[in-house]
Amino acid sequence: MIIAGHGTKRNLKSRKAIEAQVQAIKELDEYADVQSAFMEETPLIADCYENAGARHIVMVPFFIADGLHTVEDIPVLLGETEKQVKQRLEANQVTWRNPTERKGKLVWYTEAIGSEPHLPEVILERVREAAA
Repeated sequence: MIIAGHGTKRNLKSRKAIEAQVQAIKELDEYADVQSAFMEETPLIADCYENAGARHIVMVPFFIADGLHTVEDIPVLLGETEKQVKQRLEANQVTWRNPTERKGKLVWYTEAIGSEPHLPEVILERVREAAA
């Protein structure tokens, strides 16, 4: 499993939320390998094939919504051509098909975590904490 984020060298804290989730999932001991990957800092999303020891990769975009980065940029970083992504968008299709084989590995790509139906409960919990 790879949790993917934007990452930036402008603020080193940008990767901490993802690294915390990676660590928490590792501690659950449900997956052989859990890693982080980023669009703009190492380890890079594009290097996931070399960095993952397993033949199967599940890429989870740690973004609040399915938008430009999750629908277009990350599929291209994973190996889809920009032309193919644009054609699929124009045809109202998903831009990554599960599973897709690349570099001898099968890759599944999830929706952004912001599309999680239980997210309102997380938001309400933050409100409760602030109000306490």
